[in-house]
Amino acid sequence: MTSLTPALRMLVLSLVHAVHAHPDAGVVDGMVSALAAERTPVLGSLAEDAAAMVTWAVGESQMQLHPTSYSWDSRAGLSRGVWQLQGATGDAAPDVQAAAWLALLRDGLRRCPDAPGAPLSGGCHGAARRIARGRMTQARAILASVVR
Repeated sequence: MTSLTPALRMLVLSLVHAVHAHPDAGVVDGMVSALAAERTPVLGSLAEDAAAMVTWAVGESQMQLHPTSYSWDSRAGLSRGVWQLQGATGDAAPDVQAAAWLALLRDGLRRCPDAPGAPLSGGCHGAARRIARGRMTQARAILASVVR
């Protein structure tokens, strides 16, 4: 546990409360663990990373470890877990899923600097870019509502 962990936990809980989510057990702790392990924030600050992480988790699964499948890739068993990750990572513990999601976001920043979340939604163009921009707008608004 780093000295940041209590503050990160309070921030994540505040973000979760702001979106009226009811995460499965372990999801918040997994997020906090992954965020605390980050040496360099992806989006400029750990607070922005946390807000994006919460926003994507709500958008993908309502913060559930085993959400109801709605998308074609989820129904086909290709994406699973809190962030609807592909492969075995979607079945991993919440802290592993959260760390993988941050790594994908970091890769998205490299691949699509103006829309780093786009690869999380399918690529750097079209609908994925629109989804990512919408979620980032929502994440910033949620963050602004809890950090006044």
